[in-house]
Amino acid sequence: MALSGASFAGAQLMDCNLQGADLTNVNMSKADLRQSNFRNAKLSNAYMGEANLENSDLRGANLTRSNLTGANLRGVNLCGADLTGANLTDSQLAATKTNWSTIYPNGRRGLR
Repeated sequence: MALSGASFAGAQLMDCNLQGADLTNVNMSKADLRQSNFRNAKLSNAYMGEANLENSDLRGANLTRSNLTGANLRGVNLCGADLTGANLTDSQLAATKTNWSTIYPNGRRGLR
């Protein structure tokens, strides 16, 4: 599913299944995406400022250069996700699940 460049700003998409979707350059600012499935989705350059992603599945997602400023990441599964160059804080990362294959914003792989 290719939705690159789409705007979902302020959308209510709880429990949404976007597994494997191409969401490059999307705008999901202030969207409610709780418990959504973004497994293996392409979210590079996505803007998700202040989005609620609580308990969402982002395993294996490509989040390179995405903006997660102020997003709620509590309980988000980022195992195997690529966060290279992503904009998020250490406290946001601390609220997520990661593993040895997660690539952090600094480009390094491994556990915190």
